[in-house]
Amino acid sequence: MEISGIHMSKNKKFTELTQEEQDKARNDYLCYQPVSKIAKNLGVNRTTLDHHARKWHTERELLRSELFANFAAGKQTEFVGLSESSLSILKKGLDYLNNRTEPPSVKEMGQIAKIFETLDKIMRLEAGDPTSITAEKPLSIKEIKAQLKSADPFNTEEIEVVEYTEDDK
Repeated sequence: MEISGIHMSKNKKFTELTQEEQDKARNDYLCYQPVSKIAKNLGVNRTTLDHHARKWHTERELLRSELFANFAAGKQTEFVGLSESSLSILKKGLDYLNNRTEPPSVKEMGQIAKIFETLDKIMRLEAGDPTSITAEKPLSIKEIKAQLKSADPFNTEEIEVVEYTEDDK
């Protein structure tokens, strides 16, 4: 085909590609190459390749999740090792402060209190307990209704609240 002196080649269909080219297109997509670039390199229409990329998308997301899971597992092992080393160092330091003849300074006591607070938060997180105490109390049903009504002054509907207990779950 020729348009104003420029020779235009017709794009191939995906099925006209060799198995090796089809595999390369899939692998390039799984490696996050742009679909337009893959299509251009293989001489395939982009919309045709988009059709196949939709099929490969789930596989790419699964590979991504697996990659992050493996990365996280490796980091978790490193974190456990660092935690054990850190706790050993903290124990030695606290033992030293506890056994020396002069009492800890105010600054040292503040740092010890921070260490204790951090360890307490870690233990609470592992146990699934709250990590901080707040002075706020939970709102009552009446207070929630009042806040919802005041948020939309044009709302004339009565707000219905359904209460659930632990047994309802």
